[in-house]
Amino acid sequence: MGALEGLIVQVIAWHHYLSSITEIKKEIHSFDTAFEMWHKKNINKKHNKKLTISLVSELTTIPFETTRRKIKKLVKKNWITYTKENGIVYNSNSELNDKIVNKIHPIEKDLLKEFLVSYIMSGKDN
Repeated sequence: MGALEGLIVQVIAWHHYLSSITEIKKEIHSFDTAFEMWHKKNINKKHNKKLTISLVSELTTIPFETTRRKIKKLVKKNWITYTKENGIVYNSNSELNDKIVNKIHPIEKDLLKEFLVSYIMSGKDN
């Protein structure tokens, strides 16, 4: 995936995440709760805050036509869906999501833990 596609997927994933937590009445007090909600199958089907190509273009400052072409490629790869009625929807059942959640996330989580422990152990608070 190139830099532009990565940026577009990031915006789409954040929209998916925010849609999943803001439209649910359940209290979210932990990462695990938010993580569980990420995987709910019907989250993006009931909200009215659809993500459009124009909005993704504006948020990423990528020209509209380039954004439209990149969205089309991501749809072909089955990483997202796009219809005028529902807008752009992240496919949490995709191979990409599986890779992010099951391969990349655990590594990033461990790296962050190592960094925080090193930082705390250094005794520096600036």
